[in-house]
Amino acid sequence: MLEWLFGSKKEEQKAGKEDELGKDEKWVYDYVRQYLISPIWRNPLLDFIEENCLLFEDQEENKFEYTKVFQEFTGLSALLLESMIEEIGIPEKTLEKCIIKGIRSERDNKIFRQILLCDNFLAFKKIMIAKNKELEVEALAKIHQQAPKEGTTCPILEKPQHEAQLAIDAKEL
Repeated sequence: MLEWLFGSKKEEQKAGKEDELGKDEKWVYDYVRQYLISPIWRNPLLDFIEENCLLFEDQEENKFEYTKVFQEFTGLSALLLESMIEEIGIPEKTLEKCIIKGIRSERDNKIFRQILLCDNFLAFKKIMIAKNKELEVEALAKIHQQAPKEGTTCPILEKPQHEAQLAIDAKEL
């Protein structure tokens, strides 16, 4: 999965001018760029992250479950890319050229770099932990809204409301 995309640095340097897009390939670049910001690409990945982030804890140790979830995520991203390739009928080499051009582009770097993150376990783990924390803060905010009065405790967390508010305020920073 995605092996065709991630060659060695020697191959990337050697490619040089081979990565330049021909006239007929420029539309592919624009199509891929639009695809990567579309809900067709983003929603399945964001849904996956939200559904699986609760497994990830903010600790250095990596659990076996993390690897399994990461492999599923990588498979999903590869499936999405492969379906796009089939849909528009382009060779993988053309897609590879577009991605390399996009990563090197000052304007589009952030859009295309997300593909590289699909194959980076440490970046994936950080994203999952951040999303887990975000959902935790949202839960604290809901609990805080339901708590009766200032100075009372949050029903589930048994923490004073002001501590819950501090967590909510920290998220807003």
